Amino acid sequence: MNIKTLLFTLGVALGAGSLSVAQSLDDWMPSFEGGGGNVLQSLEQNFTTAQGYKQIDDEEALSTINEKLTPARPDSVFLPSSDLDPFVMAVLMLELHEPLLERVRYRLRYGMVWAELEEGKAPLPLSLVQLDRFNLGPAIRDTVVESMGADHVAPPEEFGVGPHTSWRLITRPIMGHSAMPLAISHQEIGDEKAAAATCFEQSCTSLEAITEEAAQWRGEAKTPVAPEETSYEVIRNRVLSPAAATEMLTADLTRNLMSEPRESAYDGRPFIELVIETGLGQDSALSAALHDTAMMDDSIKAYWELLQAMPGAQEGELMMHGDTAYECRRGGSKFAPPASYCP
Repeated sequence: MNIKTLLFTLGVALGAGSLSVAQSLDDWMPSFEGGGGNVLQSLEQNFTTAQGYKQIDDEEALSTINEKLTPARPDSVFLPSSDLDPFVMAVLMLELHEPLLERVRYRLRYGMVWAELEEGKAPLPLSLVQLDRFNLGPAIRDTVVESMGADHVAPPEEFGVGPHTSWRLITRPIMGHSAMPLAISHQEIGDEKAAAATCFEQSCTSLEAITEEAAQWRGEAKTPVAPEETSYEVIRNRVLSPAAATEMLTADLTRNLMSEPRESAYDGRPFIELVIETGLGQDSALSAALHDTAMMDDSIKAYWELLQAMPGAQEGELMMHGDTAYECRRGGSKFAPPASYCP
């Protein structure tokens, strides 16, 4: 019996009522309100297969990425995907099933449902992830053509050809996996829907950098450390790969999320947004920011973290910068001033 069948057999109950189908890429399922039933079945129907998403075989998809990953520890009995957190799992699920693109913006949103999988047992976390990838290559090429003329610009293939796309995953920690997929779906995103989507309250298809201007950063001189012993490539195009950037921003966060519920982050509503943008300029660079809105703090409304990477002077060397910001619940300013905290 596989894990999906097991969950259905257990008759999971979380008090899930009927959920409305979202109408745009920015919409998300509402919180659970009353009623009863199987929470996983409700999530599959109203999250992974809502809005035109097409469900795919989760076991086959997991097998595909395990075939393409390299075991981080060759002597381990676990599969290469076992160490991936829900955030990195989503990035690799997309990238290992679709052609890689260089000039893109990723938007990842995350919510949780704590479900009592067996009567009398402690609730366990189900992670809900939506990952959208916006292909900015064609728009960047159009801009260059307007300024230089088509005869002086590389063909479209050099800028990246492919649709905008979106993936949804439901995962849980089990049997040596940090994020075992229980349900997966995906869809291509039309240009109109992509243009209407917002990343940190800006257009997700904007050709201007979003992450660096998303918050009032504290000006910390943080030097991030790239992950080691990974099952995926850490450096791509002389900068961090999206998967590596994602792990650097979420590894500690995931451990905290899986240990105990947050009071304001347990009912499926998204409370974390991660945006990664790469290939926007002439030089190789990556910039990523994370926004966490479930602080359980009477002073801090939200926490922000920034990660930037660019090639170093030597081959294989990376120059990286990190920073943080605190969004305040009270006071005269939305953000705590540099080197200060919220009142």
